[in-house]
Amino acid sequence: MTLEEKVAFFFKPPAPITELGTLSSLFLLRREAQDCLIGKVMEEDAVIDEAMTRGEHRLFATLMVVTAGVDLLAKFYAGSDDIGSVGARFKEFAARYMFPNAANPTRSAEILYQGLRNPLLHSFTLYDRKLEISLVNRQPQFDIIENPEKTGHVLISIEGLYLAFVRGLRAYHAELVNSADLLGKFESMFEKYGSTGFGAMPGQ
Repeated sequence: MTLEEKVAFFFKPPAPITELGTLSSLFLLRREAQDCLIGKVMEEDAVIDEAMTRGEHRLFATLMVVTAGVDLLAKFYAGSDDIGSVGARFKEFAARYMFPNAANPTRSAEILYQGLRNPLLHSFTLYDRKLEISLVNRQPQFDIIENPEKTGHVLISIEGLYLAFVRGLRAYHAELVNSADLLGKFESMFEKYGSTGFGAMPGQ
């Protein structure tokens, strides 16, 4: 594939799987996030309306997939999968693309990484020594807000964070295609993280 084809392959929007084989890792992740949140795969811009109308499905799993998605995209953005730089690239990606309009994008990214991603993915809890995290659902109008009446208490909206992730990946995609620097970094990660084999047995 040419670099342009790799980008198009990687950012293919979620849709029904029509053939088995090598699929975009981001395509699979976006499908999984939808299936966790609403129990099916559909046009991405209609997901929150579906959740609000018909109810949600697996909320904690949704957050786990979304935060893994930030990890994935941050590798491409940074052009690095260095273990010692996980937090830095995760937070930089989130601040730049997911929370650009937040009062403090850096703070929102830090909360996402330290208060949600780390405890949820490593121990399936929301325990953090510095932050008290409360999840809320059916509140898509915000993603992360701090309680002004209680220092360290943070509200995270499940639907709002899903929307922030979708906005973030689209914003990154839009910047990527016009940046030689970002394209070079993207290509350096594509062989390792761009695709996932799915469903095809050897010889089939």
